[in-house]
Amino acid sequence: MLVARNYSCQVGEIDLIMRDGEYWVFIEVRYRHLAHYGEAGATIDQRKQRKIVLTAISWLQAQYINIEEVACRFDVFAITGNKIDWIIDAFGQDSLFDGS
Repeated sequence: MLVARNYSCQVGEIDLIMRDGEYWVFIEVRYRHLAHYGEAGATIDQRKQRKIVLTAISWLQAQYINIEEVACRFDVFAITGNKIDWIIDAFGQDSLFDGS
């Protein structure tokens, strides 16, 4: 279920925020017309992942949701040309609390 789109704060921006069962899902959407310089999903480096995680924390706090009591997931919806990849849990488990 779609909850919000294009949420932004001082830290960064999240394209889509959804609910999937018990999970809050934060989705980064990436598009590349061609793969000459790599697939769209490969453009999300560690720095961008960190910004997305911090932005997700900001959104959860703005909703008065205790981040220690919720399940979160970070997905990437990547489009390269005609190829579509939905990468579920793209950043790995426990991305909110690993301190990276």
